[in-house]
Amino acid sequence: MCRSPEGSLLLYIAIKLLKSDGEEEKLKSSDRLGEAIKTIVVADIVMSLDNVLAVAGAANGNLLLIGLGLAISIPLIIWGDQSLMRLMNRFPVIVLLGAGLLGYTAGEMILGDEAVGHVFEKVFPAGHYIIPAALALLVIAVGKLTERRKKRQTVNEAEGMIG
Repeated sequence: MCRSPEGSLLLYIAIKLLKSDGEEEKLKSSDRLGEAIKTIVVADIVMSLDNVLAVAGAANGNLLLIGLGLAISIPLIIWGDQSLMRLMNRFPVIVLLGAGLLGYTAGEMILGDEAVGHVFEKVFPAGHYIIPAALALLVIAVGKLTERRKKRQTVNEAEGMIG
């Protein structure tokens, strides 16, 4: 089973999660009902893709765990989104740790690919433990660097307004 592309996509999603800083992307509005429905459907599909990939990766192919994970996470997202957003805004480390977990899961998915896994097993046997942990740390490091850069940019913009 080829899991390397899904793992790579999940890694991208984890890094994008930290770079977005909770900012909503701009969507084109429309007066036509068909266009509005299309926009809503596309936005829902894009926003739920990372959730499905994360659950599937963490479940490691176990259909019972995939079903249970989606059964728990989808209602949380639908009905608890405001509470979760308040909690994540109050404790930003939750987002950082969640993104790190996505990075770890992406590493496991990439190594779970038959072709990639066999190569790593021959060349770097300890890679099955080190690569997922390294990707988790990489995602967290990218998040921290992005956070510092945004703070520095905010300070520079504030100083530019004063001076």
